[in-house]
Amino acid sequence: MLAELFNVLRRPHMQKLHGLNEQGMRRFIRALYETATIVIVPQPIPRVIPHDAKDDAVFLTAIGGKASHIVTRERHLFHADVLALASQHSVDIVTDDDRMATLRAARR
Repeated sequence: MLAELFNVLRRPHMQKLHGLNEQGMRRFIRALYETATIVIVPQPIPRVIPHDAKDDAVFLTAIGGKASHIVTRERHLFHADVLALASQHSVDIVTDDDRMATLRAARR
């Protein structure tokens, strides 16, 4: 997943958002790796997310890592069946805008 994140961060439109150069992106990924909880996802990866098998590993990693949230704009993760399964594991799936609003409100 860190390799995928690194690839996403390198996309030109993403680089405009975060402003990191290659070295900065590598430092960021290294810091994530050093603080991450390593989660083993079952192989083959079971199908969980309708319409987008690539998101199955993300979802299962969050469950296995006991994440409290999945923060995303990926519409397939907001499917009713996915939300219900996430709820069973106490994982909230929210957009980045919603999560930021919650965090800002908590600071007041």
